Amino acid sequence: MPDSGHPAYYVHIHQGLVRNNRRTKCFQRCFKYFNQMAHQNLESRGKLDGLIREASQSKQRADLLAAENEALQHSSSGSQLSNLKVQTRVAECEEKISALTEELQKSYKNKSEHQQQIIELHQSKMTLQKQLDKVQEELVATLATKEELQGQMKDLQAQLDETSTRLRLVKEELQTRMDQATQDNADKTNLRAENNELIARMMQLKLEQAETINQMTELNAAHQQKINTLEYKIQQLESGNASRIDEALRGIATSDVVVTKPPKTVNRRIDNAHNAEINAVAFDPFGNTFATGGNDKVLRLWSARTCDNTTTLHGPTQSVMTIKYSNSGEKILATSNDHGCYIWSTKTSRLMTTLTGHSEKLWAGGFCNDERIVVTAAYDRTIRFWDLNAGAKCLKTAICHSSCNDLCTIPIGNDLVVTAHFDFKIRLWDPRTQSSEGSIDDAHDTVVTSVAGSPDGTAILSNGRDGVIKVWDIRTFKQLMFFKHDSYDNPLNYGRVCYSPDGKYICAGSGGGRGNDAQILVWDGNRGKCVSQLKKHTSCIPCLAWHPEGQFMVSVSHDKSIIWWTSS
Repeated sequence: MPDSGHPAYYVHIHQGLVRNNRRTKCFQRCFKYFNQMAHQNLESRGKLDGLIREASQSKQRADLLAAENEALQHSSSGSQLSNLKVQTRVAECEEKISALTEELQKSYKNKSEHQQQIIELHQSKMTLQKQLDKVQEELVATLATKEELQGQMKDLQAQLDETSTRLRLVKEELQTRMDQATQDNADKTNLRAENNELIARMMQLKLEQAETINQMTELNAAHQQKINTLEYKIQQLESGNASRIDEALRGIATSDVVVTKPPKTVNRRIDNAHNAEINAVAFDPFGNTFATGGNDKVLRLWSARTCDNTTTLHGPTQSVMTIKYSNSGEKILATSNDHGCYIWSTKTSRLMTTLTGHSEKLWAGGFCNDERIVVTAAYDRTIRFWDLNAGAKCLKTAICHSSCNDLCTIPIGNDLVVTAHFDFKIRLWDPRTQSSEGSIDDAHDTVVTSVAGSPDGTAILSNGRDGVIKVWDIRTFKQLMFFKHDSYDNPLNYGRVCYSPDGKYICAGSGGGRGNDAQILVWDGNRGKCVSQLKKHTSCIPCLAWHPEGQFMVSVSHDKSIIWWTSS
């Protein structure tokens, strides 16, 4: 049975009342039929009693006639005519007695049948009486339920009245708030105007701040240059490392052919190179300087010869995620979690411009072959193309439908931009038309964290969170090779992978998961065999960079250290 508050409950009660009314009418018809049968039975019994009395009287008369006949037989003989009359009378009486006897028997039979009907009717009456009592009990219960429902209806009516009152109050309050909203909109318009004015003032302050940062950078560079000069002289006196590195660099510079050897030993280690985790490292095109950046929001430039910090660049307000040099080495850019891309002059160490427009953290950026074009890709699922010669104007914003973790430019024609995405895809873009050139779907089983172009520009190297490094044909989008190792895992969405300058080796930093130590793995790019495992860092190794001449490699780690690796 439904709950008393449910509408089906009242339907159920109404159906019960209709059913009880129908049964009551049926019982009334039964009692009417029973009374008619009883009345007919009484009439039949009256007729039967009349027949019995009449039969009794007839029998008495027959007895008298028999007695008279017997008396006549014993009396004196009468005339023949009188005797004949008597016999005729006697015969008539006997026939009448016989008829009365037969009628009496029929009356007894009818009486028996009527009594049986009376018994059956009595039984039916008892059954109907019980059913009537049950129906009366249900009717009483139904009446009680009806009274209860009436009480509930009164309560519901009271609730309805209260709800109506509340609704009226809510409507009045809504109207009041609508009036207030109208006033707020007017205030909002005024605030928007004030906000625009504040933004203009803020932009002016940022320009002034950038000028101040540039001045600080110049002062720091001059100060650092003096310190480096003194340290270099001290090192020349105390150590032979500088002369040995100078000799190696001179040998590389005079060599016509780049010969890459897998790194094996630590030449130098710098602990606490930054004040927080280090995320990115990159060499300039000539191998004179490399830059590092991390969660302490600054870029540090290091001498490739002495591994000394020569300059510190300021600008980002959150973590630095990617560092890229232009082909000429005159510019360096860094992307940051503050949604901006910062570009400095390597000659003056001054902040040239800040590219703003993305609405989420910015992990990928780079220069095209034509250095005036910069490409950035962010977690807001957009790729933006910028023209530095047009006042850092955004030429186009392309929708890529997935967050981007990394990008690289490949010098084919006027460049090809390759991006690594969160939806397991690798996408290709033409910077001339700022349009898509296709994609490699399901490039990895999970997030694609890094892409890099081969030195000859014919292949794409990709890294994924699935712990597999893959090589793709740039023309057919077909997989050429893959590299994996039991000791390699990639726990970061910005875990980078790179080629050696001659494309002979591939290296990546492991995150130290699966019970393994943090280490660098180097594979033979032709055979797919791991040829070196370097274990000196104590935490994740998100990025590595080969020296352009191939004899040295630099790695950075979340343990804040920088390690300079050599092949001997």
